Order: sequence, then structure tokens, then C-alpha cells
Amino acid sequence: VFFENVEKRRIDTSNMNFLLFEPMAKPFKELERKYRNHRNVQLFKTALGEKRGVMCSTLKGDAVVVSRCDHSSNAHGKITVQDVADYINETVFLYHINCEGCEVPLINRALSRQRLPQNIEVQFHPQHVHPDIYCDIARRLHDSGYRIVYRYAYVWELWSLVEDELF
Repeated sequence: VFFENVEKRRIDTSNMNFLLFEPMAKPFKELERKYRNHRNVQLFKTALGEKRGVMCSTLKGDAVVVSRCDHSSNAHGKITVQDVADYINETVFLYHINCEGCEVPLINRALSRQRLPQNIEVQFHPQHVHPDIYCDIARRLHDSGYRIVYRYAYVWELWSLVEDELF
């Protein structure tokens, strides 16, 4: 989605690097095919989380459910998880999150770093994020210097760091 929007708006991305993380095999293959000619795109077949580890995935209809692995797990597969903090040690222009339930831990981990991403675009999933938790994370983003740029009905939001209080 980001690249299509960039092309429509004629934004120069030649000096930008893109790190894309997708732990699931089929979507990862689609990303490989789609971005094979983009020299500034790096793909990682891993998930991002608040710490390193391994999670189990199971299929539930069309959805993939990710949970902690245990002995009674009927896991479809295992997913490697990398600490998001390992990837935000340099300047990050856009931190785009769409992960069905891991939004809050990823944002909390990013906000715990000294170097903050310039923009955080996140898809909050109401079935995973209670309104009280959402309000808490919105307050933390605001207190960290971010301001809401757009919001679509409690789903997609873009928060940007601002230098001067304009809002």
C-alpha cells in the first residue's frame, strides 16, 4: 500500500530504505515477487515483537492465530520473532504496524527507545485492543510528542512527531 501511495504522490524514495517483515510463507513469497526489483527494500521472514523468541501459529479459517508455544499446542508452524528495538537504531521515517494484536507491545517498545520513529502508522484491531488500553497508548504517543494526523474509525491512524505545538 505504501509504495502505491508513494507512486501516486510522486514522492522520491531513492534515498530511503525499507525493511519489510512478514513471518508467514505465502505473504512473504508475494512480497518477494512484488519487490524483487526494488533495490532499497529488504525483506525479513520474521515477525517483530517486544522481545526475541518463537511463537506458534495455527490456522483458524482464513486467519492465522499466533500464540505462545506449549506442549499441548496443535501449532501449524513456528514463527521467529525479533525485537523491534533492534531495527530502530537509526532514523525511521515510517513505522507501519498491521499485526492483529501486537500493536500495543510494538508501540510501547518503540516508545521505550531513545530514538523515536518520525511517524507511526498503525492499524488497531478492536477485538485485540480494549478501549482503555487504546486510550493509554494514545496518551503515551501524545506525551512522547506525537500528534494524530489522520484516524479512520478506530482502525488506521497516523501519528507524527511534531517539533512545535501546532495542535
